[in-house]
Amino acid sequence: IDDKARSIPKTMVSLFGHLDEKQLNWKPNPQTWSIGQNIDHLITLNVMYWPTFEKLIDLEFQKNWVKKIPLWPKLVGKMLIKSSQPERKTKVKTVPIFEPSKSEISSSIIEDFKIHQEKLLKYFDKLDHLDHDRTIITSPANRALVYSLKDTWTLLIVHEERHINQAKELMEMNEFPNS
Repeated sequence: IDDKARSIPKTMVSLFGHLDEKQLNWKPNPQTWSIGQNIDHLITLNVMYWPTFEKLIDLEFQKNWVKKIPLWPKLVGKMLIKSSQPERKTKVKTVPIFEPSKSEISSSIIEDFKIHQEKLLKYFDKLDHLDHDRTIITSPANRALVYSLKDTWTLLIVHEERHINQAKELMEMNEFPNS
């Protein structure tokens, strides 16, 4: 996972770093996210985990009673990872708190993502000493959804890969504006 996480910013730059604002904001219809919105969504979602990561680092993390239900965290983790796979066999609607900006996305979004990913990787490093299988966290979207720190890392990375694929699909459309 660590190598994948470290390669994602390079992938973002190589695939989307040359795009102008018109291309980053293009979408075939109002219901589809633009490339910029896909990237903004990744930043928005990942940042929602940062307070939990900070509490784990500071040893101030409060346990949620749902975490004590046998096998629930494993089940939830597997379900979320499966639904976020890069192959995108089915569409998954995001929860409102994870939605991207509806406005025009600046061309700085690629650099913003690189900076964001560096911070995310620092959290990976700072939390490396914990038992990733036994450290159970709560989803920022729903307190009933709990899963291991290991599943959190996997989920974040496969989710980023999923949205990179979604953005690539936009670029491959015939209608996509070429400079």
